Amino acid sequence: MRDEPAILTVAAEEPLTLRSQGTSKDHPDSTSDELLPAPRSLQTGLSLNDAIEATVQADPRVHSAWETIQQARADFATSSLVPNPQFFMDSQLNPLGQQWTPTQQGGPPQMDWYFNWPIDWYLSGRRVAQMNSARLGVDMSAADFANLVRQRVAASIAAYFDVLEAKAFVDLEQQNLDNLKEVEDITRKRVKLGGAGPIELDRVRLAVLESQRELRRRQTVQVTAAANLLALMGQRLPAVELRILGDLKVPNPAEPLETSDALRLAEESRPDLASLRVQVEKAEADVQVEQTKSCPTVNPAFGFTHQFQRQVLNFPDARSWNVALTMSLPVLDRNQGNILKARSKKSQALFNLQAQILTIQAEIEQALQEFRMAHLNVTQNDAEFLETARRVRERLTAAYQLGGRSYLEVLDAQRAYRETYRLFIISQSNYWQSLNRLNAAIGKQVLR
Repeated sequence: MRDEPAILTVAAEEPLTLRSQGTSKDHPDSTSDELLPAPRSLQTGLSLNDAIEATVQADPRVHSAWETIQQARADFATSSLVPNPQFFMDSQLNPLGQQWTPTQQGGPPQMDWYFNWPIDWYLSGRRVAQMNSARLGVDMSAADFANLVRQRVAASIAAYFDVLEAKAFVDLEQQNLDNLKEVEDITRKRVKLGGAGPIELDRVRLAVLESQRELRRRQTVQVTAAANLLALMGQRLPAVELRILGDLKVPNPAEPLETSDALRLAEESRPDLASLRVQVEKAEADVQVEQTKSCPTVNPAFGFTHQFQRQVLNFPDARSWNVALTMSLPVLDRNQGNILKARSKKSQALFNLQAQILTIQAEIEQALQEFRMAHLNVTQNDAEFLETARRVRERLTAAYQLGGRSYLEVLDAQRAYRETYRLFIISQSNYWQSLNRLNAAIGKQVLR
């Protein structure tokens, strides 16, 4: 293949189109159902790298996943906020009915102003624990984003080769139709000269009609494959307008990896494994958060009081300051249930990580086996078989034109060539598809 993919996975950074066109950060209240503009390469011909870039930049699912990172960052910002101080004001001992006087004393009325500020977030370390958990949440969201990009890019590459395969089959059927029409012209001339009967012309004509029907079916498959690729790229262009570059040729087949090397690279590179590892760390941090919530709440308060004594007691008004402390007593409720739940989630995260490692091992084994078989097929004499079938077809057609062969032999040679070419296309397509699946299973581009 002439155009090799430059990337397979993308780091969890902001898609380029988000930077250039603005995001919800710039216009939080704006909504639009319009997709991003089509790449300019769609007008001149789409390469594999163009398809990958368009998928990363324009796929709405990628943009949606990016917003998850933004939300995790917002959670981190929230966790780092210090609680607001509180203000309390009251008026006490006010007379009910008649006013207080020196002869009918009461009160005296007073007004209190209190400022309180909880400090248990500092004493128990709850704010630090929450910030650590939220920070790990950002890392987990970034890993999930990278994993989604890995999957979308792998799907885009697979769809790209589906289009190439469909295009190759259309070319094959068009070539087969042209050859059958040539045989039809030869047969028509032989019928006029009396060298063949009308039945031969009818049989060849049926073969031409069947080839035309198969060509239309292959063209439909090509349009469907193009539509799938455009959807992955986040585009609404008509599939019939998609011009795609490249071909299925395999000039230099890559050698298969050893299983142990592939597994090692996958454990180092797979973003879903990185996400699960961070999830274990976050679950442990969440245990710390729940444990800090079992500490007592501490809320000191400082106040100012003004007593209105002159009218009631004939004394000057008095001012005083106050201090108070409100604190919970965690005797019964020590957050036992949430602590147990957090510990259970930690164990669950560990089990999920172990299960995913086993799943990836099976995925790697399957992808390696498929690639080994595809590699073996493309390195065998497929091209030689195809050339031999082509020569047989051409020689039989020439001999038929001279009256030395029957039309059945020509049609058999045509079918043999078509079947050989079809298997040749499938073997090339399987090579690229299996290589893409193996790279995607590993988590980065290892084979080219």
